[in-house]
Formats: sequence, structure tokens, C-alpha cells
Amino acid sequence: MALRIDSLVARHLEANGIPTVVIATARDIVESAAVPRLLFVDFPLG
Repeated sequence: MALRIDSLVARHLEANGIPTVVIATARDIVESAAVPRLLFVDFPLG
């Protein structure tokens, strides 16, 4: 749920000219949310 809210906020800010970057460790989940910019960090969770 939080990721969907984050992606909606990021898209809203991008539409208003404010650049955003979402940093994530779970690429498959974040790609499904269609964030404008994604920084994938390949570190193990935990």
C-alpha cells in the first residue's frame, strides 16, 4: 500500500515539475507501480 501511495505522490510531483527518485530493493514490485524514476539498490534485505 505504501509503495502505491509513494508512486502516486512521485507522479503528481513530476507532473508539477518537481523531479523525484524512488530508491528500492525490490525491483519487480516497484516496476509494477510505474514510478517516474527508479534507483534499484541490489543489497540483500535484512
